[in-house]
Amino acid sequence: MRSMTAPTVVRRDGIAELVVGSAGSNRIRSALLQVIAHVVDGRMSPQRAVDAPRLHLERGAVHAEPGIDVAALRATGRPVSVFAARSRSSVGARRLWVIWS
Repeated sequence: MRSMTAPTVVRRDGIAELVVGSAGSNRIRSALLQVIAHVVDGRMSPQRAVDAPRLHLERGAVHAEPGIDVAALRATGRPVSVFAARSRSSVGARRLWVIWS
């Protein structure tokens, strides 16, 4: 399995507001995007955003953690894979580093 990192800085008016990053697999990008969206758009705390269930789309299939509305996903007609338990290594990274200002 390949490993990568994806350090990401979210800036507002040129000032770093949120810094997230993780090492892991190809699911990092979707995990980081969901954390950023939860914090910036959903007004979640960084910890709550990291702890929230996530999903990942790869090769036309959706991979979801428990807590995601699977019925709505299946209604799209895409194949859906549901993990039996939440796992930081299932969708995204085991750890996400977040710095919030």
